[in-house]
Amino acid sequence: MAEQLLNDTNVDASKWQYNRTRSAAREMIQGSVNDQYCRLWEYCAEIKMKNPDSSVIIKCSTAAGGANPSHWVDPNNQMYPVAYAFVESECRETWLWFLELLSVDLELNNSHGIVWIIVKQNGLRNAIREVFPHSEHRFCVKHFYNNYKASHKGLMLKQLLWAIVKSTTKQG
Repeated sequence: MAEQLLNDTNVDASKWQYNRTRSAAREMIQGSVNDQYCRLWEYCAEIKMKNPDSSVIIKCSTAAGGANPSHWVDPNNQMYPVAYAFVESECRETWLWFLELLSVDLELNNSHGIVWIIVKQNGLRNAIREVFPHSEHRFCVKHFYNNYKASHKGLMLKQLLWAIVKSTTKQG
């Protein structure tokens, strides 16, 4: 019925009108962005109720969450998120703030044995060096390859790259 109604109705709307109507409909369904930010404290309370060992911190319009390392579960030896933050901008100060909270929350007394995998985040990389001076940095091969293939095309080069990645090195 709705499909027939749409076929019978000729609506002539500009792109601007369409976008404005779609935004209004989304706001009616999901609520306004300001309403969502006002619910951050409810969200934090829900996290603490459902996951009592989690920590949640709100600073002004910024929120960060983490997990207690004594309760980490990773039976398949995979990666999983331990923290996230919403910040006004990705700058040195916000990265330092986030990493210092993460260090306290995860009880990282020193930075030995920590390996970071980040892509194109020089500000983050510099903040990591400052907060975790003895940690290591690795590149994500998938993202490295996506950058690499822009100027080095071909299946053979892709296969060679992945063969190198999968090779092992004896430590001396």
